[in-house]
Amino acid sequence: IWQPVTVAEQARGVAVVTQVTGVADVVKARSFEVVDSVGKTRATLAVDSDGRPRLFLLNSAGKLLAGLGQGPEGPPMLFLSNSAGKTRAALSILPDGSPSLHLMDSVGKLRAIMDVNSNGSPSFGLLDKDEKVFWSAP
Repeated sequence: IWQPVTVAEQARGVAVVTQVTGVADVVKARSFEVVDSVGKTRATLAVDSDGRPRLFLLNSAGKLLAGLGQGPEGPPMLFLSNSAGKTRAALSILPDGSPSLHLMDSVGKLRAIMDVNSNGSPSFGLLDKDEKVFWSAP
């Protein structure tokens, strides 16, 4: 439980925590933010305006490092970004329940796709700088 602190103490990042004898069974909110020692948001857990849950991890510059959430069609998505916030990898479950892995280059363009189709067949594709498939299997 956080105790009130003075404005001067808040500016220095001081907080007082007291011993708690009981713990709440449930904490409800639409959004949570975790901040570092200087008050910068480093993680958020929220429900977006469409009702989909989202978890985001940010670096010290506020750039997105990773995200986990529910995709537009309902299944989950996980994405990983570089230090500039460009998505480099995305793992998702497609609407038919099959997994899909997308790998992007340093500017965020899709360069490789790997799927396992709903019938269990794998597929793999490589894309050029214009995101056109130049090789695929099968």
